[in-house]
Amino acid sequence: MQQDYESEFNSTPEDSGNVYSDTTATNGNSVSSSGKIAAVKEKFSDQAQALKQQLSDRASTFNTQVSQKVDTARVKASKGLRSTSERMQNIASYMEEHDAQDMSDTVVQTSRELVRKYPGRSLLIGLAVGVLVGRIFSMGAHAGQRRFQ
Repeated sequence: MQQDYESEFNSTPEDSGNVYSDTTATNGNSVSSSGKIAAVKEKFSDQAQALKQQLSDRASTFNTQVSQKVDTARVKASKGLRSTSERMQNIASYMEEHDAQDMSDTVVQTSRELVRKYPGRSLLIGLAVGVLVGRIFSMGAHAGQRRFQ
């Protein structure tokens, strides 16, 4: 057995046709194995490329959706700020045109109209406000007594 091993490695392909045919068979298997490996590599490369494309498409779609939502929010915020600005301008104009006496007369007149129109609600609101004001003052009085005792 030792002798067969040594003769096999010490011989050249010309010496033994059998060794050369084994090498060819081995090379044929390695070629087919290399082909299989290349096919697997190509398949994974194609799948990786397809996955990369899908991720790129989804990222692009997500970017578009976020941009649209940001633009929509920006438009809504702009409209809200514009209307708030206009209201503040109207209040400022009203205050410039009217003095304190005119404003208090307007508040009193509006209050009278609301009380005449909704007497029951006005009584309930007045009662609730009276209770709240009484609680606030009574809490303040009790807190002051505790501090000084």
